[in-house]
Amino acid sequence: MQHRAMDPHSGEFAEHAVHEPAADIPGIVGMIRRQIPMAVLGGALAIIIALAFVLLVEPQYRATSSILLDPDRSKIVHDISGEERPTSIEEYVATQIAVLHSDIIARRVIHELGLQYDSEAERLRIPAAEERAAADRPPVPRITSEYLASRDIDKETIEAVQRSVTAYQVDKGLVVEIIARDPDPELAQQLANAYGAAYFADQLSARFEAVKTAGTWLEERISGLGEQALEASAAAEEFRARNDLATADGRLVSDRQLEQLVQQLIAADTPVALAAARVEVFEQAVNSGDLNDIMSFISRTAELPETAPINPLMADYIAAAARARAVTARWGEDSEQAKPIVEEANHLADLVRREAERLLQGYRGELRVAQAHRDSIQRAVDKAMERAQADNTTLVRFRSLEQKANSYSQIYQEYLARYQEAIQQETLSLPSGRVISTAIVPTLPVFPKWKLILALALVLGVSAGAAAGAIREARDKSFRTRKDVERLGVDFIGYLAAPAAEGRTEPKMKETAKTPTIAATPLEAARLFQPDPDIIRKTSIALDICSRGQGRSVGFASLEPSASRSALALAYAEQEAKRGRRVLLVDADASASILSRALAADCRLGLPPSDTCEVPKEKLVRLGSGVEFVPLCHERGPDHPPLVPGIAHLAAWRSHYDLLVVDLPVAEPVSEVRVLQPALDAVVCTLHWGETPREDLRVLLRADFGLRSKMCGAVLTDVPLTKLGLYDPEYRRHMSRATNPEDRSR
Repeated sequence: MQHRAMDPHSGEFAEHAVHEPAADIPGIVGMIRRQIPMAVLGGALAIIIALAFVLLVEPQYRATSSILLDPDRSKIVHDISGEERPTSIEEYVATQIAVLHSDIIARRVIHELGLQYDSEAERLRIPAAEERAAADRPPVPRITSEYLASRDIDKETIEAVQRSVTAYQVDKGLVVEIIARDPDPELAQQLANAYGAAYFADQLSARFEAVKTAGTWLEERISGLGEQALEASAAAEEFRARNDLATADGRLVSDRQLEQLVQQLIAADTPVALAAARVEVFEQAVNSGDLNDIMSFISRTAELPETAPINPLMADYIAAAARARAVTARWGEDSEQAKPIVEEANHLADLVRREAERLLQGYRGELRVAQAHRDSIQRAVDKAMERAQADNTTLVRFRSLEQKANSYSQIYQEYLARYQEAIQQETLSLPSGRVISTAIVPTLPVFPKWKLILALALVLGVSAGAAAGAIREARDKSFRTRKDVERLGVDFIGYLAAPAAEGRTEPKMKETAKTPTIAATPLEAARLFQPDPDIIRKTSIALDICSRGQGRSVGFASLEPSASRSALALAYAEQEAKRGRRVLLVDADASASILSRALAADCRLGLPPSDTCEVPKEKLVRLGSGVEFVPLCHERGPDHPPLVPGIAHLAAWRSHYDLLVVDLPVAEPVSEVRVLQPALDAVVCTLHWGETPREDLRVLLRADFGLRSKMCGAVLTDVPLTKLGLYDPEYRRHMSRATNPEDRSR
């Protein structure tokens, strides 16, 4: 057994030697196993409720039809009516779904099917053919929205239809699914199909009215625009004739002449620029006198013909210069052979320079001619610009009148084309979509879905049962396992099983002339039973350890009236008597007196009403095991309560017996236990399994009257061993080893 130090400040036992794990996995598993019946009960109750709901609720059937929206098919109608089309697919589909959920579509479906609302049954119904024929439904050529809005339809019927039908977009596309729900499968199918047909019929009706209205407006507008276009054209022609504005191809003649002169001026600028550049470059070459520059320029000039005089001169000079370089290289510049050749080359060079100067004069003459031609064109342009500026002042008003006339004419032509389209659209049935799937009569209800409901009820019921079990576990503050006892600093002795229900009879007593003796064994005593010998052995060991083998007075206490406490005290006394010790068993529980009622039938027994502490032998009960018993008498009446032994009695009896066993009353901070504990050497506390609150023992240990220092341990009594394994895994493993032959052999 584990002993723990007591904290002198708090009065509680320190638990330094106990190291609990962070998570008590076996405890959690045990809690789950303990609450499985509660979870099963919750699941069973939920299944029963779900079955009742499924059987009593009215089934709902669902029919589905699908329509495809095609906004491109209504493009012509939008153009004619001037309506703004949606900018995105999502906006368009959302708009059409809102139309499907509108009041006017519900009215059209009610009109087509002849629906009525049965307020008693709270559901829609389709009347018989005779009722529909008798109803006041005047024939109309076209069912328009205005006609449907003017009809007196019950509001409850409209709301019932809108509740029964739902439309939603499929996968962000142009497909809209229409779902109709109703207890009648045939009505659900008719509603789903009628809603798609009613939607397209309403579209055609609305477009017909829009096209008709647009055509009437266009006709009036075209008439006014035609007159305005004619008036504007006549005013423009009259202004042009009055101001003598000559035009060709819609343009003024002065403008055309100015344009042509500007083009000629641009063309004349190019030769002038080329001639000026040529004169400048050639003049630099001639002025430098370098024959190489002159000949290089002449060779690059494409305008100089091959028969020009300078070409043979340059050829002769090149040949003479080549001969002079050859002779000079061989004979020297001062030789007689070189001088005539050098002079000839120099003479040819002079001729080339003079011919180049003559060519330069020719190029200068060409430049002057080109400049004179450009200047003449420039003067003509200046005159044309003066004339054009004079005409522009008058032309501004003419252009304004002409533009106004063109605008009226263009608008007139556009409106005339729209009017022709509107006339064609009046007889064109072109809905912006089509039905892609029709509804069929459903065979299975969609509500209630009994499999889903039962599964959900089972889950919720089990969860509720588990939650209730968890709450019960959280609220359970009683003693269940040895850990509950050891957490309070009290040594745990063992579990005492609950007594069996059968085999209990009243004891038979025999009187003798001297000391009465009980003929029946304790197993036959009412409200008493024979505890497990192992518990009695552990109790004896705990008492010996606590009193160090010197204890002569032992008390058995409990926190509530307990027959198990009395049975344990009796069994312990009999065991010590069998060991050869003189044992006196004292019943000190005046409130219950379980031992006295079971072992002493004669009311004359008990303490005598005197001040002496001696008990006559004739007042004692000698049990068959050799234990002498001091009972209490409860038949004196309310004015004479039974006499309870005091400290003096216990102190006196200790000197005559080897062991004094006292069956104490209920232990409380203010009770007989507090009075009698100074006369006791050791105390064993019995705790009722699942009933004794842990707080009661904690309060008792905190009370400073010396009981905690004499408490040798605690026994959990009335334990249902079949349930104990769910709370104490160690006990379960111990029982498993005890029942397993292989474990016992080990």
